[in-house]
Amino acid sequence: MPPPMEPGGAAAIVRAMNDLTAQRITWRRSCVRRPYVGTLSASTDGIVLTGRDSVSGFDVMLSIPLDEVEEVHVSRSADEQLGGERSVVLQLAESDPILLRELGIGSSRIHALVRRLGALTGAPALTAQGG
Repeated sequence: MPPPMEPGGAAAIVRAMNDLTAQRITWRRSCVRRPYVGTLSASTDGIVLTGRDSVSGFDVMLSIPLDEVEEVHVSRSADEQLGGERSVVLQLAESDPILLRELGIGSSRIHALVRRLGALTGAPALTAQGG
């Protein structure tokens, strides 16, 4: 397991072998308006998103098997953005897409996250030109 990150620090991707961890992400299902703020953990066991609902205070966790991810891409429209900023879109086989992005990073890191998640899941990783 990757070392713990400092709370409130800049967003970071820690690479340990095939594992991917992102601290301080925002995420939501495409059909839901309110995002969660939490973490992303991805490994050969699957993708786990954790977060907290800012209104209710409830903690949530979503586990996604890797074989459910059909495609990973950078947002293509305003409907796929989080807080008016580009996001990573996980297209799922049997569910609504998941939108996510690390807090406090630039667009080059979004493209890197798309590539890493695509490589881990085996799903096509599509980035915009220049990514």
